[in-house]
Amino acid sequence: MLEKLGRFVVGGRNAIEDPAAILREAYQDAYERMYMLQEHADLAPQEHSRQALESLAQGARQQIERLRSALRERDIGLDPQPSPAAPRASMSHWERLVQDLERHQASSARLRDFAIEFASSHPSVAEFLRRLCEEDARTCERLRSLIARADPQALD
Repeated sequence: MLEKLGRFVVGGRNAIEDPAAILREAYQDAYERMYMLQEHADLAPQEHSRQALESLAQGARQQIERLRSALRERDIGLDPQPSPAAPRASMSHWERLVQDLERHQASSARLRDFAIEFASSHPSVAEFLRRLCEEDARTCERLRSLIARADPQALD
């Protein structure tokens, strides 16, 4: 905990001076989340869930493009296409939705922390990260709505 707080103190231990690594990390994470949403859309048992998850995956694709542009604008090289995480076997639709929600909540929290950290040293990056955080928060709301409609007892 103290280590995490130390980053926020000017000159604190583990302070991040260059946002390049954070933008690359956000790009990798957005790609993995997009892949997971699309995979879960393909497995969705109801049409409304499939359509909603495909829409969320499309939003993640747009976020990936914005991140790719931000990396190029800063002359930050892109790693090769990130490899998606291996899917977890035998999950119900409800469990997959919860997994999506947890992943987006974690992403939103990380982006918010980095936006705060870069507020004074890199305000344009901080604003960009704040907007991504807001997008993730809206995705979380849509996922909560899907979770509320899903039946955790249903077999799919």
